Amino acid sequence: MREKEHWIRLEANVGDYARSVNRKALIKSAEREIHICKLMISLKQRDLAEVLERAELALDAAIKAFEENPSWFGYKEALMATISLKESVNTFSSLLKQAGISAKMMRAFQQFQDKNDDYLCNLASYKFEREVESYLRREFQYTYSHCNYKPPYLGQEIDVYASKGESVVTITICECKLRFNDRPIDVAEIEKFCELASAVRDYEKEKATREGKRVTLHAWFVTNADSVEKEAATTAKGNKIKIKYAEMPKGRERLVKDTSWQVLKIRDLKKIVTRKAS
Repeated sequence: MREKEHWIRLEANVGDYARSVNRKALIKSAEREIHICKLMISLKQRDLAEVLERAELALDAAIKAFEENPSWFGYKEALMATISLKESVNTFSSLLKQAGISAKMMRAFQQFQDKNDDYLCNLASYKFEREVESYLRREFQYTYSHCNYKPPYLGQEIDVYASKGESVVTITICECKLRFNDRPIDVAEIEKFCELASAVRDYEKEKATREGKRVTLHAWFVTNADSVEKEAATTAKGNKIKIKYAEMPKGRERLVKDTSWQVLKIRDLKKIVTRKAS
């Protein structure tokens, strides 16, 4: 009864403490589900249906924890736990194929694989944003930077926000687009960022005027795609958006399974195509 009253009071508390406790609970739940799933896979008497059910629970818990708190107990730990989970289930499935698996079970397994792949891509995209932020700090000496910054005046997130200077302020905002294929950057992606950049520029200029400061704002669309559509490039130029190419490892498998890769250099993206790659 006392525990129930505690949780009622906790749910009524909408402050930082309640959110912190909730995040910790989600993380613990995800870790526990992954641990249970690995134990089940390692048992000699295995039931594929039950293992897949447990794997689904583990992955759902991990996704929920990540959405609530993207820094879920460290990016590397989250990534390695997810990869390990997928590889364990893959190994288990290979063993069972010798005895035959029903079509229904194979469909369920494929759905799990697709969901896991999507999650791995999300984790890699999260890492890409952090690597872009790290590059700005390292190469341009920004004193303040933040990923997934959601200022109250904007109503949406800025992938990377970095600033430096006191009376003369330099701000760089970045939209980070990690590509897992060779498709060029299209105009719709640029137009979306243009709207965000325009709102940030208006606010920062007004704020600087009020505070008696000078501000220079750079808006970068940072990607590992090696080309951009002509219309997208024209739209970016007309809205003072720089499309930047991030030099980094190639290949989806490397990006989603390796926790050590970095953005080596960010430079202007100059390769323009007249239409989308097929």
